[in-house]
Amino acid sequence: MISLAEIRKGIKNPRAGFFELFRRFDRNVLGNRPISILEEDWDSLIILDGCRFDLFEEANTFDVAVEEVTSPATYTRGFLEATFDNGDFPSTVLVSANPNSEFIGARFHSRIPLWDDEWDDELGVTPPQAVTDAALAANNQYPEKRIVVHYMQPHYPFIGEIGRDLTEQEILHYQHAHGDDFWRQLTDENVDKELVWDAYKENLELALPHVEDLVRELSGKSIVTSDHGNEFGRFGVYGHPDWAYTPGLVRVPWAVFENGDRRTITEGTATAGPASEQSTVKDRLAMLGYAED
Repeated sequence: MISLAEIRKGIKNPRAGFFELFRRFDRNVLGNRPISILEEDWDSLIILDGCRFDLFEEANTFDVAVEEVTSPATYTRGFLEATFDNGDFPSTVLVSANPNSEFIGARFHSRIPLWDDEWDDELGVTPPQAVTDAALAANNQYPEKRIVVHYMQPHYPFIGEIGRDLTEQEILHYQHAHGDDFWRQLTDENVDKELVWDAYKENLELALPHVEDLVRELSGKSIVTSDHGNEFGRFGVYGHPDWAYTPGLVRVPWAVFENGDRRTITEGTATAGPASEQSTVKDRLAMLGYAED
């Protein structure tokens, strides 16, 4: 049932109201309930940032079946909050290249912020090789803990030849330099959406070999999935805003890998993790195309 407050919100922002109605229809009528990741059985959870299911299906190199599931959110921070909230996870290690992990109150056995120490200034992002290396190191250091690994790809910025060429030609630009969300620039008639899709796909293709290296080394049951998708103009939506809800934003891949014996998971202590400079967090988010709150 829709509350009076929700009706008022819909009147104030009709587009958000439309997407809220579609969300309810998708979940309650079509039965596409969001996956509850913590209730699933896994030893390692590998997150590809901003990866639509159809993109993964197109670029998939894994020799396993890939299922389509519904994410609990359309943007990273919402996904992290919906998944971990403010909980304690003393048997879990978080290895993350996404600065949005700074904004959740969850406490892990260890939190390893790669967006800081492993940032590549030339690429404007943490590269996938650095994420794999850090995840393998964490796996060796904490063999009896669950591992959550968050890659930034295929999320913008584009690090491949196609994507970097777009940037060099100044067809597309970083959000922080132009004061507008990166994906909104697709409304420009001079921007070829198919070319941007190719750059987006290339970002995933560059990350997948590193993900494959990781899952081959991790013992037990590993899941490869995504936090949310991306839109290229359907229903007037670009990127992955928090107010929209479309299949392109919430349909994500779910691939299961089995490798030898399951890990023996033991409890430990949960800590808030290292404190980070908020100015650095803000700068990193801007480079990744996140509009300032």
